[in-house]
Amino acid sequence: PASFSRKCSRSDGNFNAGGIADLVVARDDCAQFIADRIWFRFISSTIPRPDSNPIKAAFAQRDISKAVNALARSSAMSDPQYSLVKSPIDWFIGLCRALSVTPSQLAKPEHVINFLDKLGQVPFVPPNVGGWPSGEAWLTAAGAQYRLQVAQFLLAKGDIASVASLPASARFDAMSDLLGVANWSMRTERALRDVLNDPNRLILLAASSPEYIVSA
Repeated sequence: PASFSRKCSRSDGNFNAGGIADLVVARDDCAQFIADRIWFRFISSTIPRPDSNPIKAAFAQRDISKAVNALARSSAMSDPQYSLVKSPIDWFIGLCRALSVTPSQLAKPEHVINFLDKLGQVPFVPPNVGGWPSGEAWLTAAGAQYRLQVAQFLLAKGDIASVASLPASARFDAMSDLLGVANWSMRTERALRDVLNDPNRLILLAASSPEYIVSA
């Protein structure tokens, strides 16, 4: 921002609010903190950001859009070691998109808030100033049970014709395209192929599988 270039020093040693903000933001550890938090939320909550990653350098002028752009273009985005567990919101929105469900157009939108509350992440209502947990904290027995319930609810409202209209032999690939999962483990694939004759159950199980819950 333009204020970033202002001088922060005052001859009398006093600072106004803008001067203090400039002084803090200009520090190198500010850029370090912002880069690390972006990395934590979008790449890995367990593996530290390597110094070679370009986020911090891109944030040199304190332009957040450049930092995010550098992250999106970095090789870390496609590196499988940086897989993240989807937050409930990410999982929910992804499934809504796949099934062409618009939450605000549901007969009782309050059901969505109730489901998200059970999953542990209602938008704009974090548990504390630190925000929601991340990573494996979302992998709980209760969470798995509620994901199944939410998936069943959305399937009842959604459009699965792109899978259901096909012969059973073509449904596995169509379901993979629908959910955007390129690779399945052998164990998951066997379980899914066992239910190809039931497209509703096929998508239900796939949406609750490890491969869909994790962003690769």
